[in-house]
Amino acid sequence: MRILSRHLPPAPQINPISTAKLVAIIGICSVITAIALCFAPIRGAMVSFIVSASIFAGIAVILTKIGDKKIEVLMSGRKGEDICTFRHAFDLRRIDPWIVRAAYEEIQNWFGVKYPIRASDRLTEDLQIDPDDIGDIANTIAIRAGYDLQGIEQNPLKDKVQTVSDLVAFFTYQRRIRP
Repeated sequence: MRILSRHLPPAPQINPISTAKLVAIIGICSVITAIALCFAPIRGAMVSFIVSASIFAGIAVILTKIGDKKIEVLMSGRKGEDICTFRHAFDLRRIDPWIVRAAYEEIQNWFGVKYPIRASDRLTEDLQIDPDDIGDIANTIAIRAGYDLQGIEQNPLKDKVQTVSDLVAFFTYQRRIRP
Protein backbone atom coordinates (compact mmCIF):
# COMPACT_ATOMS: atom_id res chain seq x y z
CA MET A 1 0.00 0.00 0.00
CA ARG A 2 1.31 3.41 -0.94
CA ILE A 3 1.99 5.75 1.99
CA LEU A 4 0.87 9.33 1.32
CA SER A 5 3.40 12.14 1.37
CA ARG A 6 1.55 13.92 4.16
CA HIS A 7 2.99 11.20 6.41
CA LEU A 8 6.49 12.44 5.63
CA PRO A 9 8.54 12.84 8.82
CA PRO A 10 8.42 16.43 10.06
CA ALA A 11 11.22 18.78 9.14
CA PRO A 12 13.66 19.61 11.92
CA GLN A 13 12.79 23.02 13.29
CA ILE A 14 15.69 25.40 12.92
CA ASN A 15 15.71 29.07 13.58
CA PRO A 16 17.93 30.41 10.82
CA ILE A 17 19.86 33.57 11.48
CA SER A 18 19.60 36.02 8.64
CA THR A 19 22.67 37.41 6.95
CA ALA A 20 21.77 40.91 8.13
CA LYS A 21 21.66 39.76 11.76
CA LEU A 22 24.95 37.91 11.36
CA VAL A 23 26.64 40.95 9.83
CA ALA A 24 25.22 43.17 12.56
CA ILE A 25 26.60 40.82 15.22
CA ILE A 26 30.01 40.79 13.53
CA GLY A 27 29.92 44.57 13.24
CA ILE A 28 29.04 45.03 16.90
CA CYS A 29 31.78 42.59 17.95
CA SER A 30 34.25 44.45 15.75
CA VAL A 31 33.33 47.78 17.30
CA ILE A 32 33.58 46.38 20.83
CA THR A 33 36.97 44.86 19.99
CA ALA A 34 38.11 48.12 18.46
CA ILE A 35 37.03 50.12 21.50
CA ALA A 36 38.89 47.70 23.75
CA LEU A 37 41.99 47.96 21.59
CA CYS A 38 41.78 51.77 21.50
CA PHE A 39 43.43 51.80 24.87
CA ALA A 40 46.48 50.24 23.25
CA PRO A 41 49.26 52.58 22.03
CA ILE A 42 48.63 51.93 18.33
CA ARG A 43 45.76 54.41 17.79
CA GLY A 44 46.18 54.80 14.02
CA ALA A 45 45.69 51.09 13.45
CA MET A 46 42.59 51.13 15.64
CA VAL A 47 40.98 53.97 13.69
CA SER A 48 41.72 52.12 10.46
CA PHE A 49 40.23 48.93 11.89
CA ILE A 50 37.06 50.68 13.08
CA VAL A 51 36.53 52.38 9.72
CA SER A 52 37.15 49.14 7.79
CA ALA A 53 34.80 47.11 10.00
CA SER A 54 32.08 49.75 9.75
CA ILE A 55 32.36 49.93 5.95
CA PHE A 56 32.27 46.13 5.69
CA ALA A 57 29.20 45.87 7.92
CA GLY A 58 27.42 48.66 6.04
CA ILE A 59 28.06 47.13 2.61
CA ALA A 60 26.96 43.69 3.82
CA VAL A 61 23.72 45.06 5.28
CA ILE A 62 22.94 46.97 2.06
CA LEU A 63 23.60 43.90 -0.12
CA THR A 64 21.44 41.76 2.15
CA LYS A 65 18.58 44.26 1.96
CA ILE A 66 18.82 44.33 -1.85
CA GLY A 67 18.74 40.50 -1.98
CA ASP A 68 15.80 40.34 0.43
CA LYS A 69 13.89 42.89 -1.66
CA LYS A 70 14.56 40.87 -4.84
CA ILE A 71 13.10 37.74 -3.22
CA GLU A 72 10.06 39.66 -1.93
CA VAL A 73 9.38 41.11 -5.40
CA LEU A 74 9.71 37.63 -6.96
CA MET A 75 7.32 36.11 -4.43
CA SER A 76 4.77 38.97 -4.41
CA GLY A 77 3.12 37.68 -7.59
CA ARG A 78 2.50 34.25 -6.07
CA LYS A 79 -0.35 34.96 -3.68
CA GLY A 80 -2.46 31.87 -3.02
CA GLU A 81 0.14 29.39 -4.27
CA ASP A 82 1.06 26.50 -1.99
CA ILE A 83 2.23 22.88 -2.00
CA CYS A 84 -0.77 21.88 -4.13
CA THR A 85 0.15 24.37 -6.84
CA PHE A 86 3.77 23.20 -6.65
CA ARG A 87 2.96 19.50 -7.00
CA HIS A 88 1.00 20.08 -10.23
CA ALA A 89 4.35 20.72 -11.95
CA PHE A 90 5.28 17.05 -11.45
CA ASP A 91 3.92 13.74 -12.72
CA LEU A 92 3.39 12.02 -9.37
CA ARG A 93 3.04 8.63 -11.09
CA ARG A 94 6.71 8.90 -12.11
CA ILE A 95 8.12 10.99 -9.24
CA ASP A 96 7.81 10.04 -5.59
CA PRO A 97 5.46 12.54 -3.87
CA TRP A 98 7.66 12.33 -0.78
CA ILE A 99 10.50 13.94 -2.73
CA VAL A 100 8.19 16.69 -3.99
CA ARG A 101 6.89 17.51 -0.51
CA ALA A 102 10.30 17.29 1.15
CA ALA A 103 11.86 19.58 -1.49
CA TYR A 104 9.07 22.15 -1.11
CA GLU A 105 9.24 22.15 2.68
CA GLU A 106 13.04 22.16 2.93
CA ILE A 107 13.44 25.09 0.55
CA GLN A 108 10.82 26.97 2.56
CA ASN A 109 12.68 26.10 5.76
CA TRP A 110 15.86 27.51 4.24
CA PHE A 111 14.13 30.88 3.86
CA GLY A 112 12.67 30.80 7.35
CA VAL A 113 9.51 32.27 5.77
CA LYS A 114 6.75 30.38 3.95
CA TYR A 115 7.38 31.64 0.42
CA PRO A 116 5.51 29.86 -2.39
CA ILE A 117 8.12 27.93 -4.36
CA ARG A 118 7.75 27.02 -8.04
CA ALA A 119 9.36 24.09 -9.82
CA SER A 120 10.84 26.50 -12.37
CA ASP A 121 12.64 28.63 -9.74
CA ARG A 122 16.39 28.68 -10.27
CA LEU A 123 18.06 27.82 -6.99
CA THR A 124 20.99 30.24 -7.11
CA GLU A 125 19.73 33.00 -9.39
CA ASP A 126 16.08 33.34 -8.34
CA LEU A 127 16.06 31.97 -4.81
CA GLN A 128 19.64 33.10 -4.06
CA ILE A 129 20.58 29.85 -2.36
CA ASP A 130 24.31 29.34 -1.98
CA PRO A 131 25.56 26.19 -3.79
CA ASP A 132 26.91 24.84 -0.48
CA ASP A 133 23.45 25.26 1.05
CA ILE A 134 21.91 23.35 -1.87
CA GLY A 135 23.96 20.33 -0.79
CA ASP A 136 22.71 20.68 2.79
CA ILE A 137 19.11 21.04 1.58
CA ALA A 138 19.52 17.95 -0.63
CA ASN A 139 20.89 16.01 2.34
CA THR A 140 17.85 16.84 4.45
CA ILE A 141 15.48 16.02 1.57
CA ALA A 142 17.17 12.63 1.23
CA ILE A 143 16.80 11.88 4.93
CA ARG A 144 13.16 12.97 5.11
CA ALA A 145 12.05 11.32 1.85
CA GLY A 146 14.00 8.13 2.55
CA TYR A 147 16.62 8.21 -0.21
CA ASP A 148 20.28 7.21 -0.16
CA LEU A 149 22.88 9.70 -1.37
CA GLN A 150 25.54 7.00 -1.76
CA GLY A 151 26.83 6.77 -5.32
CA ILE A 152 25.80 10.23 -6.49
CA GLU A 153 28.79 10.15 -8.84
CA GLN A 154 26.71 7.94 -11.17
CA ASN A 155 23.68 10.27 -11.02
CA PRO A 156 23.27 11.90 -14.47
CA LEU A 157 22.10 15.13 -12.80
CA LYS A 158 25.14 15.46 -10.54
CA ASP A 159 26.45 19.05 -10.86
CA LYS A 160 23.56 19.88 -13.24
CA VAL A 161 20.91 20.88 -10.70
CA GLN A 162 19.82 24.41 -11.58
CA THR A 163 16.11 24.56 -10.74
CA VAL A 164 13.84 23.17 -8.06
CA SER A 165 12.49 20.63 -10.58
CA ASP A 166 16.08 19.53 -11.30
CA LEU A 167 16.58 18.99 -7.57
CA VAL A 168 13.44 16.84 -7.41
CA ALA A 169 14.47 14.91 -10.54
CA PHE A 170 17.93 14.34 -9.04
CA PHE A 171 16.42 12.03 -6.41
CA THR A 172 14.65 9.87 -8.99
CA TYR A 173 18.10 8.51 -9.89
CA GLN A 174 18.97 7.72 -6.26
CA ARG A 175 18.12 4.52 -4.42
CA ARG A 176 15.04 4.66 -2.19
CA ILE A 177 15.75 3.23 1.25
CA ARG A 178 12.41 3.66 2.99
CA PRO A 179 9.96 0.76 2.75
